[in-house]
Amino acid sequence: LQPVRTNLAMSYLLDNQPEKAAELLKEDALAEDASAVTRHNLALAYGMLGRHTEAKELVAGEMSEEEREASLKRLAQYIAGYD
Repeated sequence: LQPVRTNLAMSYLLDNQPEKAAELLKEDALAEDASAVTRHNLALAYGMLGRHTEAKELVAGEMSEEEREASLKRLAQYIAGYD
């Protein structure tokens, strides 16, 4: 079920609905068996919402701050191209 929610959350992110994505992923991302994709998607949602401290904590040790910021920028550019 976690992969399905993770994919749905990415759909919300691509549709510029980070609140829905964050709500969907927040419990899954904290689980011991959470996938990196789930945590990264939640970090993207938090970044879109301006919750950068929480986003950094989610991906600490998995990606650098520069990589996190670049991912957020790519997502914003993607969204802007389809508005």
